Amino acid sequence: MQFVVKREPSAEGEIRTAMVFPPASASVAGGVSNPITRVAVAEGRPAVFSQITLENWRMKKLGLVVLSLVFSMCAYAQQNYVGRYDSFVGFTYLDTPRMNLMERGFITQEGINLNRWLAFGFDFSAMKGHSFLTIGQLVPADRAAAHHYGFPDSFGVPYNSTTFTYTAGPQINIRKFRKFTLFVHPSLGAIHETVTGDPKTPLQTELLAALVPGGSRSDTTYFYGAGGGLQYGLTQHFGLRFTADFVHVYLFSDFLADSRNTFRFGVGPTFNFGKNVK
Repeated sequence: MQFVVKREPSAEGEIRTAMVFPPASASVAGGVSNPITRVAVAEGRPAVFSQITLENWRMKKLGLVVLSLVFSMCAYAQQNYVGRYDSFVGFTYLDTPRMNLMERGFITQEGINLNRWLAFGFDFSAMKGHSFLTIGQLVPADRAAAHHYGFPDSFGVPYNSTTFTYTAGPQINIRKFRKFTLFVHPSLGAIHETVTGDPKTPLQTELLAALVPGGSRSDTTYFYGAGGGLQYGLTQHFGLRFTADFVHVYLFSDFLADSRNTFRFGVGPTFNFGKNVK
């Protein structure tokens, strides 16, 4: 006689195991209506585990159906309207891991669509943040001077920063979906940053006065990298955009020992208007 191992939760939350003998109708001779269960009983496997296999098969089939529907709705439905002009304004986040600097602010991107796949535009962002500058991040000469006065590499000064970025250039748009637009672009531009010391102790004040007379300094330089993103159209003229850029920059090269990589992310509403581009 065959039996099935059945596990059920008790009222106390424990899992109890019991042997359940199937009725005669569940045997091969009795004829089981479910083909997977029939094979399982014939091979001596518990029918309850075969039912789990059947459910997994049903869920996979349902998932394939859903994916097929989504793909058919967006993959083969190109956009009917592409306005001549794009305007995007949103929140932006600038991350510089080497400096442990995270800045937040706003971003705007204004563009003109030359055709359905090529655009040209301008990008501007403004952000503020704060971090902690250590002696170990300075150029060798300033580092040696700080060591001479007994300051270790781990000692430093808190500071506040304000950063502006300016970018202009081409962008390639991929409009193979009705609601989604993918885009990629080079990130070539200028960056301006101002840092202001924010010492909390007399020693930090002394170090700041020695390194940065006046307590504040600014620098402007170029950066290069690449970026891209995704735009989702809520209506014909309005949507949501997510953009990301990775760039390399060397600010304060006469003061800091190393260049740095920077990541910028932006999200917000976008507006598409003007004559339909062919």
